[in-house]
Amino acid sequence: MDKTPIHQKWLKRAKSNLVRAKQPKPEEVYYEDLCYDAQQSVEKSFKAVLCFYNIKFRLVHDIGELNNNASFTSLNDRPLLLVVVRIKVILFILYNRQVFFKNEC
Repeated sequence: MDKTPIHQKWLKRAKSNLVRAKQPKPEEVYYEDLCYDAQQSVEKSFKAVLCFYNIKFRLVHDIGELNNNASFTSLNDRPLLLVVVRIKVILFILYNRQVFFKNEC
């Protein structure tokens, strides 16, 4: 039986998505698909942090919901971590909008 802590499993999956997202874009691949892997990396990293602190969350593919999760307030006693995680989420969203709109024009 695998005894790897759940937060480490989430981080391994996040790293896998990040490695794929950072690959050079083949001609046949859409930018949106690379952005999807980047989004998945952020989402899984976020879930790893929540698991590490035993914060319950719904298994969703929605960073906004994870960020606004009512249980997330239990990190208020760790304000620096809370700020860092939320800043990373905001930067990720802004970056992907920039990439998406740049490629659509």
